[in-house]
Amino acid sequence: MTGSDVWKRQRNGPDEDPFFLCLRSEFRALLAEAMSELDERSRRALLLYYEEELTMKKVGAALGVVESRVSQIQTAAMERLRARVQELLGGTSRAPGASKVASVASAKEMA
Repeated sequence: MTGSDVWKRQRNGPDEDPFFLCLRSEFRALLAEAMSELDERSRRALLLYYEEELTMKKVGAALGVVESRVSQIQTAAMERLRARVQELLGGTSRAPGASKVASVASAKEMA
């Protein structure tokens, strides 16, 4: 099933479609597993910013670091999350951007 096929399934919106409810639940479980593997500071930075909706400045104050360091922590954590979720979904690479490289390579092979 391709990405466009997934969106074609949407009937009454993702909150009502059993497929999307299951997909969302499974993705949340994968994300929770990946989040649990992050170090405490990275996990806390992401939760404060995305869940609590604090500004970078306030996240920095809570973590005891400057705003620019929060940005660095967040960027590195998101890269690790992306790679780990990709791995959990069946990909084998942990390198950020590796899935893009693989997609381009397979597209070239098919051409």
